Amino acid sequence: MYLYNFFIRITLNKMTINEDYLINYSSGINKILSQSKIIPILVIDDLDDGLNICDALLKGGINVIEITLRTPNAFKISEQIIRKIPEINVGIGTVINKAQIIEAFSIGSHFAVSPGYNEEIIDLCLDELNNFPFLPGISCPSEIINCLNKNVQTMKCFPISSMGGVDFIKQMYSVFSKAKFCPTGGIDGDSYSSYIKLPNVLTVGGSFIVNKEIIKNKEWNSITENAKLFLKKAND
Repeated sequence: MYLYNFFIRITLNKMTINEDYLINYSSGINKILSQSKIIPILVIDDLDDGLNICDALLKGGINVIEITLRTPNAFKISEQIIRKIPEINVGIGTVINKAQIIEAFSIGSHFAVSPGYNEEIIDLCLDELNNFPFLPGISCPSEIINCLNKNVQTMKCFPISSMGGVDFIKQMYSVFSKAKFCPTGGIDGDSYSSYIKLPNVLTVGGSFIVNKEIIKNKEWNSITENAKLFLKKAND
């Protein structure tokens, strides 16, 4: 009986430590994501364009962005933006392996985002990269469980438009009340506000504020106006 009680106490202590750690680790990414209800997801292949986009977004009230690794110069451009516009929080997106997460950390990015669940990347961020803020992607309840078991409470829902949309996130709240989400994938200017209203959504990601045509035509003022408009609707 003594040994049984001893192991019960040890187990409870571990559970308490893990729960506190979960809260502490998640606070890093939550602090960043909660600064903006909308996170523009950017595909940038020119530094001047990137700087102009960030300036326009800041004027519109948005200071958190995700730059995807879909262009050859994405890391170099991201590093320059971080150095030249310190007011903006730069996340590196489409991270799928350890080498990319290390590069994201090395250039001074504020966080990183993955389209899926990768246990090796999570372990790297938690252990070797000093709790580097990381947003793993999930697309089913099993992956949510895996994240929570790794002390990761905040996740990206991708691609949300193919996962059931708002209904999926509502259903996950009834099962995983502590989990927080950033839905992306198929969200546009008409649908984003329905996600923002959900209690388990911190922010939404999308390209509807800064689309390809705006970048191509260098319509920087349009970015500022879009940011103001969509943030106002999000706050209504």
